[in-house]
Amino acid sequence: MGFVSASGFSVSTEPIAYREGGYNTNVHQIPGQSSFTPITLSHGLMLGQNYNMNWMKRLFSLMTSTAVSGVGGDFRCTVDIAVLSHPNPQGYTVNLASGGKTAENDSDQHVSMRIRVYNAWIANIGYSGLDAGQSTLMVEEMTLVHEGFDIILADDYTKTANTFAN
Repeated sequence: MGFVSASGFSVSTEPIAYREGGYNTNVHQIPGQSSFTPITLSHGLMLGQNYNMNWMKRLFSLMTSTAVSGVGGDFRCTVDIAVLSHPNPQGYTVNLASGGKTAENDSDQHVSMRIRVYNAWIANIGYSGLDAGQSTLMVEEMTLVHEGFDIILADDYTKTANTFAN
C-alpha cells in the first residue's frame, strides 16, 4: 500500500542523573528508558482498500470471539516502509500504451531508504469528511504505536537500500 505522507520517526531516551560518592563536582548521566513517537501515515482511500480497518478490528479479538481473528489473534506486526526516490534515477517510466501501467517491474524503482517498524499496531484510524460538492479523495489516516524502528539508507543512486536481515 502506498502512502503520501508519513511522520513521527523519532526516538527519545530519558537521561537518569546520579551522583557518585567521593566525586561530587558534577552529576553523571546514564541512559534510561527509550520511547518511540507514534507514526502517522495517510493516503487516499480507494475501493477495495479495507485492510487497515481490518487490521484495526484485530484489536477487538482480545475482548470477543466474534472479532475478525478470534480470541488470541495477534494484532502486532513488523511493518516495512520503502521510500522511493523521485524522480527515479533508474529511468523508471510509465507506459501510457498499456493503460498507465509501468513498462518495468515495480521492483525496478530506486529505493533510497527502508524503514522497519517493530511490533506495530494501529492505535487510531480516521477518515476525512465527505462533501458531494468537492472533487477530492477520501483520505485515510492511521497512527501506529510501535516498539522501535531501524533505518537503512542507500549509498548512492546506483544502489538501492539493502533489505533487512531476518
